[in-house]
Amino acid sequence: MLEKISEKIVKVGQGAIKSTQKIAEINILNGKIKDEKRVLEGYYAEAGRRYYQFLQDGTQEKEILQLIDAITIQKNRIKELIEKLHELKGNRLCQSCGEEIMMDAVYCSYCGEKQDPLEEKIQNTCKNCGWVMESEDLFCSNCGAKKE
Repeated sequence: MLEKISEKIVKVGQGAIKSTQKIAEINILNGKIKDEKRVLEGYYAEAGRRYYQFLQDGTQEKEILQLIDAITIQKNRIKELIEKLHELKGNRLCQSCGEEIMMDAVYCSYCGEKQDPLEEKIQNTCKNCGWVMESEDLFCSNCGAKKE
């Protein structure tokens, strides 16, 4: 009996560690997204300044096109970070309206559009709370529900 209690304590401790790690990862991703958005805003400001100069004197067209490329790259970086953040949180974005929905949602709760299934991700998502679980987890470290 003492062994079972010890095992349970160890499992709860491991769940707490995993939850803490996920929270830390979420905070890191939020920080990276914020930093990348600041860089993007700088690109927008510089593009606007250079476009204004271009309209005034017709110069620097090549530099404006380079900034447009940099903006596109930056937006893709931000999109990738946001996708990682949603996956870590057990959510995804609606394919139609872009709102955050549960990973296993069949229909968007904001716009009502049907969603394409994400079979591989749904298998490791808690059916109770939507938390993304590790494949070896038997119970959800977020809500304690048994993995189905």
